Parts: sequence; structure tokens; C-alpha cells
Amino acid sequence: MPVKTKSGKYISFRYEPSYLKDYPELRTDFRKEIAPSLSLENLVYSDINLDGGNIVFSPSRETAVISDRIFMENWNYSSTELVQELEQLLEARVII
Repeated sequence: MPVKTKSGKYISFRYEPSYLKDYPELRTDFRKEIAPSLSLENLVYSDINLDGGNIVFSPSRETAVISDRIFMENWNYSSTELVQELEQLLEARVII
């Protein structure tokens, strides 16, 4: 499911966790399977592989905490590049 930012924008991340590699039937493609039935404005899709439920925002939504698993799941990004992109998308400071 998408993550709502402080400004009200929704970010949908790619959901292909490595622990479901051998179980493709358990993965959900939000863009194809769910989004068409919702009327979400301000929806942005990201190619970053991340389960949105693993993002914890501070009450002000100015800070987001994400586990370091993000690096393993997104080996094609440098750690700096990944954090910078997450901060831009989430409109928050990211703590890993």
C-alpha cells in the first residue's frame, strides 16, 4: 500500500522482497491489482523495493525510520543515492 507524506502525496514502492523470491503468488502489484480500484490523487510510483509498512514516521512526519534491509533489497543503488531519493520522495529526513 502507498505511504502518505506530510504534504498529502502518496508514494507507492515496488514490493518484491527477497523472502518472497520463491513465492511470486504472494507478492502484490499495487499498480496493477489495487490502484485501478482506488481514486488516489497525488500518487507517485517509485522503483525502490520497499514494503511501505516498514516505514515508521515521527508524529510530525518530518522524520522516517527504515531498517537497513533497504540496502540489501536495493543493491542497484548506492546507500547515499538511496537515502537521498527516499528523503525526496517521503519529504522527510530518513534514519536507517
